[in-house]
Amino acid sequence: MLKYTQKLAMRCVYTLALISILLSDSIAQSRIAVLPFKNISGDKQYDWLADGFCETLTSSFAQIGSFVVVERSQIEKVLKEQDFQMSDYANEAKVVEVGKILGVDKMLIGSYQVFAGNINVNTRIVNMQTGQVDKAGALANKRAKLENIFDLQDEICVSQAKAFGGEITQKEVQKIASVTSSNKTNSFSAYELYNKGVNEYYAKNYADAIVSFNKAIEANPQYSEAYNYLGLVADNQGDNNQAIYYYKKAFEIKPTDAVVANNLGIVYAVKKEYDNARWYTNKSIELNPNYYNAYNNLGWISETLGDKTTALEHFLKAYELDPTNDYACRHIGGIYEGQGKYEEAVKYYQKSIDNNPNDAGTYYDMGVAYWSLEDWNAVVDAWEKCLSINKSHKEALEWLPKAKEKLGSSSSKRVLDNYSLGLEYYNDKEYDKALAAFKTEIENNRRNSSAWGYLGLCHYYKENYQESIRCYNKSIAISPTDWVYYDLGVTYWSLADWDAVIDAWGECLAINPDYAEAKEWLPKAKEKKAAKSGSSFNYYDEGVSLYNKKEYTAAIQSLKQELAVNKKNSNAWGYLGLCYDSQDNASDALYAYNKSIMIKPTDWVYYNMGVVYWKQKNWPAVVDAWEECLVLNPNYKEALEWLPKAKENMNK
Repeated sequence: MLKYTQKLAMRCVYTLALISILLSDSIAQSRIAVLPFKNISGDKQYDWLADGFCETLTSSFAQIGSFVVVERSQIEKVLKEQDFQMSDYANEAKVVEVGKILGVDKMLIGSYQVFAGNINVNTRIVNMQTGQVDKAGALANKRAKLENIFDLQDEICVSQAKAFGGEITQKEVQKIASVTSSNKTNSFSAYELYNKGVNEYYAKNYADAIVSFNKAIEANPQYSEAYNYLGLVADNQGDNNQAIYYYKKAFEIKPTDAVVANNLGIVYAVKKEYDNARWYTNKSIELNPNYYNAYNNLGWISETLGDKTTALEHFLKAYELDPTNDYACRHIGGIYEGQGKYEEAVKYYQKSIDNNPNDAGTYYDMGVAYWSLEDWNAVVDAWEKCLSINKSHKEALEWLPKAKEKLGSSSSKRVLDNYSLGLEYYNDKEYDKALAAFKTEIENNRRNSSAWGYLGLCHYYKENYQESIRCYNKSIAISPTDWVYYDLGVTYWSLADWDAVIDAWGECLAINPDYAEAKEWLPKAKEKKAAKSGSSFNYYDEGVSLYNKKEYTAAIQSLKQELAVNKKNSNAWGYLGLCYDSQDNASDALYAYNKSIMIKPTDWVYYNMGVVYWKQKNWPAVVDAWEECLVLNPNYKEALEWLPKAKENMNK
């Protein structure tokens, strides 16, 4: 049986951010986290400071060698999973639950109040071992002028680090000061813009984030952190070259930033420029020898290049530095499996699942290892869990029946856990029994997103639609999956909530553009909405809007819907060409541009057709296209500028 290796996109594995785990020269002992502070002012214009404190203090604590600091992105994920609200700060049990999921020893929570140009800060340290607040470490009514907030943050970091039990060297105090040095050179308004950009970034409102970061850079051209986040935005939008540009700007300003160096290493690895990738990743480790993400990246590069021995060393180092590192554990399992060490492979696959229970690929890989051990019970369980997360997992669909045949012909008796039992009952349409099994599973593991998803399905078939929606949303908060978004849309269809249907199926297709049912039924939902409002839905306008937002796959779907209704819409063909070109699909782009020109020749379509030919270095075709553009519009600026250069290239 061929081993399936899921190719993980590096940007999906790493939620890269400035607020990453940064360790000093020694291996850290205590794992800590900083939650966003609570604004008790009643003045919402200062809400952004809640994340500003979290951002700055997390980076500052990370300079202290006796701490492992949980990164901001991981905290955001858990808070969303647990539906943690500002009102929950007073609930010690809820705070402790969040801390235990994060795997921390202690956690800092705080509040602030802004009044008359002053800021008043209170903090508490929650001890996970006792489940209580360490009263000795609390800060009460720490006050400063608002313009002196950066000095206040330094002071809070040093005092709370001591309360955490850490020892701080003079060198680490200097490192803490370097974290806020960029902020101290800014006006308060620039710092506000930067943190608002960070908030928009984590909310995935990338267009707004870009505006805020650029304004912060206008106020301070040396704002390296803002450049780093612009790189992260470009990275998340799939624009590797733009990401590299911004990361390099950040690194030029602050060449001691291990996080930015590693970000560059990751993007170069994605581009398969492995020499550059290794240089920047090694530079990251040189700057911070205990930075686990850099070891993850080196492991991935070595494994990709076939050096499994070196890859294993790097992944084991990453796991040593961060035992919650599911990515490293999965790859360690894969390498051990390739070496025939199947029991070791299973052990590390399980560690990966413990930290990320919603990765279908890891369940599949673990099933493969169990196959080699001829543990058919475990194979069937692993692959059924794989399919419960990803119903279309090709290899699991193919091999699960064969594993069941093996199980049926063996003397083993299958013992089901609550989740697997729930699946059996669900498949048999015994929804009450399935509900009971899934509820028991969730009591033991509230982060099992698939259990929440199937709980939603059971409620749907019992026509408990609101409860179904609640369960789907819990599943999505933990780990968004295409099938849960699709079934959420189905439930909203039953309620005739067409806006919600469209939103849900749009999210489904954003995750999986080939999800057949969503592709088929989304246009019908839009027609339902249009019929309800008494108007016709404009797919063309939607497609143009999505193109401008750089959501090219969704834009293509809308433009195709428009062309299915009106094949003579030349502009729709033109924008379809732009979308395909943005995805580097030259053949489909040229086809769409030609269709547009056949219906109605336009200057901008001819120009963009020339751009595609330029990328192909087809100089005669470039010249022809841009000359046609200038026939239609003799003042077309770009064609006037670039046509002479195309002719030069053609004559070389």
